[in-house]
Amino acid sequence: MTKKEAVRRGKLLLKKMKTKGWKLDVWENLGWRYCISKPSIKIYPFITNNMDMNAIIKYHGLIQPNYTFWTNRAGWREDPNEAADVALKYARKIATLHNGILDEAQNSIDSDK
Repeated sequence: MTKKEAVRRGKLLLKKMKTKGWKLDVWENLGWRYCISKPSIKIYPFITNNMDMNAIIKYHGLIQPNYTFWTNRAGWREDPNEAADVALKYARKIATLHNGILDEAQNSIDSDK
């Protein structure tokens, strides 16, 4: 994909978002890439065929920086707004699990006092 095409597709993605304040990021890495971002969240596209301008595109939301690994398992969505929602819900589940583990550890330390 050319830089011009990455910018064009990124601007189309920005128009799909229901909330304002998303920023377009375009960079070169063995071809031009793009995503949109807000503080602590990014939405990445998956394009099935870089040569086909009508290729199927799905979106993936990543909560940054601490939940990138975990939210990567949240899956791809056809609606970028849903991708953002699913990534956030998934990150909250992981945070709840982590908080439960931390609470259990704290309780076990406190019970020894």
